[in-house]
Formats: sequence, C-alpha cells, structure tokens
Amino acid sequence: MLRVTLGGEGMQAFPDDQAGAYIKLIFPATAEQPQLMRTYTVRAQREREIDVDFVLHDDGGPASLWASDCQPGDSILVGGPGPRKSLHQGPDWYLIAGDMTALPAISVNLESLPQDARGVAVLEILDEADIQPLQVPAGIELIWLVKQPSWRRDPPAGRAHSPNRLVAGQGSGLGCLRVRQHARAAPISARRARSRTGRPVYLQLLEKRHQRRPAQTGQARRRRAGGSKPGVTGQRLRQ
Repeated sequence: MLRVTLGGEGMQAFPDDQAGAYIKLIFPATAEQPQLMRTYTVRAQREREIDVDFVLHDDGGPASLWASDCQPGDSILVGGPGPRKSLHQGPDWYLIAGDMTALPAISVNLESLPQDARGVAVLEILDEADIQPLQVPAGIELIWLVKQPSWRRDPPAGRAHSPNRLVAGQGSGLGCLRVRQHARAAPISARRARSRTGRPVYLQLLEKRHQRRPAQTGQARRRRAGGSKPGVTGQRLRQ
C-alpha cells in the first residue's frame, strides 16, 4: 500500500471534510493507452491536502504504475468528490469486512465509530507487512487476514441483535466470508459533495510513502483463522 498526498492550488475548489469520499483520478492518454479514470477514496484530509492510498498490483495497472513512478510536483486531474458512505450510527453490533482496495474507506468508518461501538472488522491483506495502525473503539475486534481464509464469527449470544454490515472489495477472498443473518441490517448513509467549481481540478503530488506496520510488539498476537488452509494466517490487534 502506497500513500500519496495531493494538494496545491486546485484544493481551493475542493470542499472540506471529505475523508471517506470517493474521487476520480483521471490519467492522461499515452501512446499505449487512452485516457483512463479510476475511483479512489480520500483516506484523510487536512488544510489544502488529501491522502490517497494505492494498492501496488503485480500486474502494473495504470493507477499502480502512476503511483509508483510519480514524483513531488507531478500533477493529476481529480474529479469529485462523490458520495461519502458512512455507517449508520446506532446498531448494537457491527460487521465490517473488505480487502485492501476497501481498506481506506473502511478505515475512515472505523475511526469515526462511537467509543461504545461493538462488533468485528475483518480486513484481508496481501502480506503481514500491510497491517496498519488503526484507531478503533475497544469493543471492535480487529482481525487482519492474510490471503483468503475461510472464517466465521457469530454476534454475541443472549439477545436479538440489529447489526450493521459493510462488506466491500475487489478480490476473490471475500467470497469465503459467510455471514449468518440474525436481523435486518441497518442502512448505510451517503452524503454527496462536489468540487466548488463542479469541474475536475489538477492536484499536485506533495509526498508519497509506503504504509507499513511498525515492528512486531507483544500487543499483537498471531493466530490461525478457523478452517483456513495451512499457510493462511490471521492477525488480531488489540487497540
């Protein structure tokens, strides 16, 4: 995962408070390919700059290649922001799951949950080095799964629950996640915002850095996910 910070004069047209919103990155045409557009999530926003996380694919797609090759001062055309999808506040139990492509949006949602929130967040990653420090409520069990395990977790027993579920991603591993339906899920709300000009703007690359976990500590415990194949591991972090 590579985090790119974008900013510059174009941020004057970008609305405030858009962490978790979707943007369109527009890559210019080249001799080998036409103009392309890809959707990404605003991972964080500060004054006159935003962070965007890229998954660096082995097949070297256009977005991955651009993120790898770009240098401070380079520009890219950015459209949006589009809808910002937020978890409904109020359910007594959450199930949140996704792969690395969904990690930025899920991270924003996790960090915005109320402190008394309870539930499970399952995040599928390519390598243990892709684990990121996230600030989540104490009642949220955060599980990092490497590769594609078969995994199961039931809501706490004792009473009927009103869960809120968010499952997102592009990889095949999510097909292994089975959710037992206990009650109707609460809705996910969306808030739409547009650039102040209504048109895409050019933003400059300010910084880029790999998102790698800190050195292993005694607070992180490794476990094998139930029912997984040999070599497929999970990591549970106690926040």
